[in-house]
Amino acid sequence: MFLIIFPVPPRKHWGWLMKKGIPGIGWTTHVILGIAAPFVIAFHSSFKFRGFAGMAFWIMFAFR
Repeated sequence: MFLIIFPVPPRKHWGWLMKKGIPGIGWTTHVILGIAAPFVIAFHSSFKFRGFAGMAFWIMFAFR
């Protein structure tokens, strides 16, 4: 999931990458997976948010 989300920012900065792929599909996929990520993380951790990782999760969830 994260390997699909992370290639989008370099495409914005490197012109030769902007010409690769189908326009709009990458951005739409990036947004959908970015919104889904906190929910996937919550299910993966069985909704147990303790310690530093729990604090990081709630900060990430608050800034979405």
